[in-house]
Amino acid sequence: MFQLTFEVDGDVQLSRAFSRFAEDVKDAREPFEEVAEDFRNIMSKQFGTEGTYGSGGWAPLSPNYAEWKARNYPGARILERTGLLRDSLEGANPYTIREIRPLEMTVGTKVPYGIFHQRGTKKMPQRKIINLTEADKTRWTKIFHKWLVEQSRKEFAGLMPTIGISKKHISTI
Repeated sequence: MFQLTFEVDGDVQLSRAFSRFAEDVKDAREPFEEVAEDFRNIMSKQFGTEGTYGSGGWAPLSPNYAEWKARNYPGARILERTGLLRDSLEGANPYTIREIRPLEMTVGTKVPYGIFHQRGTKKMPQRKIINLTEADKTRWTKIFHKWLVEQSRKEFAGLMPTIGISKKHISTI
């Protein structure tokens, strides 16, 4: 059995098992690359919508902090004071984590304060940055399913008998 699991700080957001023809998978880097690219796009949507895309919208800033931020970082959106966190999750800076191995993929950020937004704190509301939608989960599952079917076709190419289909011509008067 091949298990596809996506976890964020202990929160399993996706868990799908592929059985039978997937049990001998030794190298899934190809679909992991596709999923990693999709993750980058999801993060872009999440930040572009201030969390509405996957998390239903991030909690607004406190009035005092919103006022301070507007003065010191005019135009900066929620979770984007400097853009470091956003850029790291969209795959554009040294804080980006994108490690793809034969049977494991890790994507995320090395920005230390990112986890506090994901979890929330006593002084700060939770603003889930990474929160897959059902459509995201389905799309990732389909990426793996399609790849596994392609791999099985390659594996068994030439072993299945060719079935001829005859066509009958039917004429009417």
